[in-house]
Amino acid sequence: MQRNDRKDALNSGREVAAGVILFWFGTMVYGILPLYIGTQAPRLALSPNMAGYIGTAYLCGFVASTASAVWWIPRFGIRKLSAIAGMISLALIGTSGLITDVAVLYPSLFAAGLGSGVIYAIACRIIGSSGDPDRNFGFGTGGQVATVAIVMATATAWAIPSAGMPGLTFLTAIAMLLFLSCVPFLPGRITQSFDEPAAHRHDGSLASILSLLAMLFLFGGGTSIWIFAQQIGVSHGNSLSATGYVLSFALIANAAGCIAASWISRRLGRGPLLIVVQFCLSAFCLLLAYGHAGLPYFAIAIFGWSFFYGFSVVIGMSLIAVVDRSGRAITGAGAVQSLGAAIGPAVGGNIVGGGSFESLGILSASAVIVSLLLGLTALQSHRRHAQDR
Repeated sequence: MQRNDRKDALNSGREVAAGVILFWFGTMVYGILPLYIGTQAPRLALSPNMAGYIGTAYLCGFVASTASAVWWIPRFGIRKLSAIAGMISLALIGTSGLITDVAVLYPSLFAAGLGSGVIYAIACRIIGSSGDPDRNFGFGTGGQVATVAIVMATATAWAIPSAGMPGLTFLTAIAMLLFLSCVPFLPGRITQSFDEPAAHRHDGSLASILSLLAMLFLFGGGTSIWIFAQQIGVSHGNSLSATGYVLSFALIANAAGCIAASWISRRLGRGPLLIVVQFCLSAFCLLLAYGHAGLPYFAIAIFGWSFFYGFSVVIGMSLIAVVDRSGRAITGAGAVQSLGAAIGPAVGGNIVGGGSFESLGILSASAVIVSLLLGLTALQSHRRHAQDR
């Protein structure tokens, strides 16, 4: 069964579409962080460590709001909360290009992360409560990659050369404002209740925890590869500019994987799909790290990796939504993803510090296989408890 078969599933097309657009808002800043940091650091003459704190400040705020979402989502109106959090976040991001003191920049980005985390948690809650979470997470993730690619391309070609860092931040804020226009079409409240019977909460808790752990390992392994992808490409003997162009086009492969997941997952069982997709992803992790055959080889490897990574993220998100009867797990998925995105590069950085991309490939592939095993166990636990009820 690929569709969400709960009686209280959210099936209003307009409201779900608004949730998908809100998802794009919540992930926008995270998507442009490499460009944001790369542009802001030389402007403020930041050391690599100080530049790294830019991402840390934003992600800490993001994690704080998504991790606590299970408490505040049932207590506040979704539309009003989205409007307030969204306006605060986009205002802080839009003006951050004018800040010249890191003592002001870091708290500002933390607050912006809080606002974006609120938006992301609400969007995940809406999509996870929809009648077809596979398809809708596919559109959400694929659209997010596409919109980030458009913003980054526009910023690189026009906004940054014309206006520098303020050009990038103003452009990002404009895109976020456009996405926030969907707020009037959001549901006022989500009917799926957090207050499930105690027996059901107990039945679903193991599957929910396992599915979240699967997402943690997937994001940790995936981010550990992506954050060093440019260095891996250069190690293949490619120029920095050629590698950069290949990575830009790899975003298209990622979006294609997300859309493919939204279509194929409705026709195949999640178990077999998880096995095929994540084995392919782990194989491309190794191909990336071990291959040294020039640009065509690197392009094929990174395109394949990007496609199956996008596919895996969509399936992982829909798995959390399906096994989570209460709605708590899918609401906190953003916190788990951010935690994995922080842990993976930290561990990978220590390995790469020794000059070993091969070891990084083994680490990433191993994390993906662990994610697969956790996901399959979560699915089996969910099916067993569904048969017992």
